[in-house]
Amino acid sequence: MLKPIVLSFFAVLLALDSRAGETIAADKAYRSAQSGDLVLVDVRTEAEWRATGLPAGSLGIPLQDDDFVQQVLVAVKGDRTQPVAVICRTGGRSEHAMNRLEAAGFSQVYNVAEGLFGRPGAGPGWRARALPLGSPGRPNRGSE
Repeated sequence: MLKPIVLSFFAVLLALDSRAGETIAADKAYRSAQSGDLVLVDVRTEAEWRATGLPAGSLGIPLQDDDFVQQVLVAVKGDRTQPVAVICRTGGRSEHAMNRLEAAGFSQVYNVAEGLFGRPGAGPGWRARALPLGSPGRPNRGSE
């Protein structure tokens, strides 16, 4: 009798966590952001944006900002169901950002795990895919 209950419990846990930690390729994130299907957020620092530029179509919202989650919430106009993809240099900070957003109730968050510069096993990166970069001079801070 206990065995079916335990199995059911684990089946429910797996179903609830089935999309946690989803990744998206840089080229797909770019196309989806351009078509308005998702909001692309670059979570790197402003110094990094100045050095490389922002991925075209992305919003620059540094993960280190105390109000990071609030800035993303403003960017999606309060809609936590709006798909959001996060990107950083090589996928580490964006994974952390994805986890923070999911913990804050965002339901469709994707990590561009290959980042701007690529990561073994994740992909070559935004730059190696020759995807466009926007001007590094004035990042869009999500709240504008």
